[in-house]
Amino acid sequence: MSKRKGKPAPTSPTDPLIKREKGRKPFIFAGIVVAIIVAAVAWQYIQGQGGPKPLTRLTQFKHQGDLSFLTAAGDTIKTIQIEIADDTPSIETGLMYRKHLPDDEGMLFIMPNEEIQTFWMKNTPIPLDMIFATSEGGIVTVRARTTPLSLESIQSTVPAKYVLEVRGGFAEQYGITEGDRIAWSRLDSTHVSTP
Repeated sequence: MSKRKGKPAPTSPTDPLIKREKGRKPFIFAGIVVAIIVAAVAWQYIQGQGGPKPLTRLTQFKHQGDLSFLTAAGDTIKTIQIEIADDTPSIETGLMYRKHLPDDEGMLFIMPNEEIQTFWMKNTPIPLDMIFATSEGGIVTVRARTTPLSLESIQSTVPAKYVLEVRGGFAEQYGITEGDRIAWSRLDSTHVSTP
């Protein structure tokens, strides 16, 4: 008969070594399950199936019209391409998540009512100029270089129907001020606010 070195093998279920091994099994099993779940979630994320979906529809500019800034005398200051937000989902989303806004692009919000308009910069990582205009196109408020990602309210000083968002510093660069006007048109139809 051969002898084994070390501790003798456990012989009964009441042996302390067997009890310790039984106590470890649920923890080992739980650890394996957690590791599998973490690996599966990581794999789905890497494959683009987990986590937030890419916001491509929100981050790609859609040219839907053109807008010109005009002096009070009617001279054109600058013309840009615009994306138009005129329903609840597009107004609520606005330029959220956009990481770049070229000099010749902006978003025109057509609000349901002419009233004091209040906006914010939630989920908007770039500074913007917000230009508020009446239903006749007269610019009544310019809020320059708004703070990215801020929840602070940004309001027009008087009732406005339109709000135009352009890159921060745009109004200063082109000398656009209260008293100037906007005139815009859709690509699919014509709507012009004339001086």
